[in-house]
Amino acid sequence: MSARPSELRLWAPDKTFSESVNYLRPLRVQIASTDVRLSAGLDVLGRHGAPELRHLVEFLQDFREYFENRRLSATEAEQALRVLYMLPRSENGNLPQDLPVLTTQSQWLLQARQFGRIRSAIVTD
Repeated sequence: MSARPSELRLWAPDKTFSESVNYLRPLRVQIASTDVRLSAGLDVLGRHGAPELRHLVEFLQDFREYFENRRLSATEAEQALRVLYMLPRSENGNLPQDLPVLTTQSQWLLQARQFGRIRSAIVTD
């Protein structure tokens, strides 16, 4: 398994991936095995391969909820921005209307549709 000892806990299958997702920690994790049968079992249970657009959006929504009412640290804001900047390349730039937005004060707003275009709302201090 690829999980660190501190991450050894039960994970919902929809929050696990066979590929590395270090940029989605601590809310998502890679669970991998060299045992073909175990790996197939994890896939049957719902483990994903690589994150797709919907996984990234779900991560950002969970991230916003996790850090709600609190200013993000520089590291946390950098992590959120990294995932936000991955989105346009995920599906030809089609972004969901309920995408959380990170403000210049490193706080979350509820939805990107409040701003028209997401790029104009992604700024850092």
